Amino acid sequence: GAAVFTDLAVDVVGTGYRLNLSSLASWELSDSFDVTPGSAWSVEILAQPSNASGGVLRGQPAVRVYDRGGNLAVGSPQIVNVSYVNATLLPPLRPAGSGVSAAATGVVNFTDLAVAQAGPNISLVFYSGAAVHAGSAPLFYSEPFDVLVGDPHSFDLITQPASSWAGDPLSVQPSMVLRDRGGNVVPIPHSLQAVLVLPTVLNRSDDLAWATTLPEGGYNG
Repeated sequence: GAAVFTDLAVDVVGTGYRLNLSSLASWELSDSFDVTPGSAWSVEILAQPSNASGGVLRGQPAVRVYDRGGNLAVGSPQIVNVSYVNATLLPPLRPAGSGVSAAATGVVNFTDLAVAQAGPNISLVFYSGAAVHAGSAPLFYSEPFDVLVGDPHSFDLITQPASSWAGDPLSVQPSMVLRDRGGNVVPIPHSLQAVLVLPTVLNRSDDLAWATTLPEGGYNG
């Protein structure tokens, strides 16, 4: 009868391997074969992320990838996906970016990962792209770090100004919310400048500007 193997595996990269097939008193060596590195499976964190604020991660991490057998996943570039999560509350995972390993070293040096949500105890979560598609990716967590609110980057105009008589305060005053690059609300400084842009029909090109003093964290224009 024929014996068909279905789950044999060799987990160490090398050349010239041969299988010794034996049954009772007889045995036979297979033809030689090589074992090369497989797709990325596990991740070793070489440099921890740090110094995050306003959607910007200034201390970018670095990782090294290994295949299922624990061999360096070298020979071809490997995709490593990254999400972030509150290390205390855990799910949900939120995308932070991805990177591709160097074929010769299996190392990914990230340069543009971003964490949008400000808060304490944030961890990056690394996992291989190939393993994710297979639905069985092991997850590797960085050390927790804090993400601070960053500098103002954009604003939301909450209330639009409304018409008024000349010289009188606007009947409806504008209000706004400042946000950093990650979309977090930024406390408004004590002084903000509002610029009046005049219509061209008035034949005036100069802009009129004035400053108003606000309580810290306020948003009324």
